[in-house]
Amino acid sequence: MADGRAGFTTEATSGKVKRIRNNNAVTLQECNIRGKLIEGAPVVAATAEVVSGAAHDEVHRAIRSKYGLIVLFIGISDLFAKVMKKPRTPTAVVITFANPHNAAGQAH
Repeated sequence: MADGRAGFTTEATSGKVKRIRNNNAVTLQECNIRGKLIEGAPVVAATAEVVSGAAHDEVHRAIRSKYGLIVLFIGISDLFAKVMKKPRTPTAVVITFANPHNAAGQAH
């Protein structure tokens, strides 16, 4: 995000949202597309906040700006949920790094 924070969208009922609401202290470490940690990658301390409304929209805009067409597939998934009458609450998680200088390369 423009201010150095990072964010992602998720389901309001996901396990990660429940865990963050119980304890917002998180660590991040680089991984591959399958979630396998990259050996030797630094661990970065941060806090996480579950957001909706305008704050969700800000995260979504940042994702759309960076990933463009890929975001279209997320929209298609949301459309199917509406058709199946499974409404979703637009939810995002905003990550604020404990030391923004150490996370600069990972905050995108």
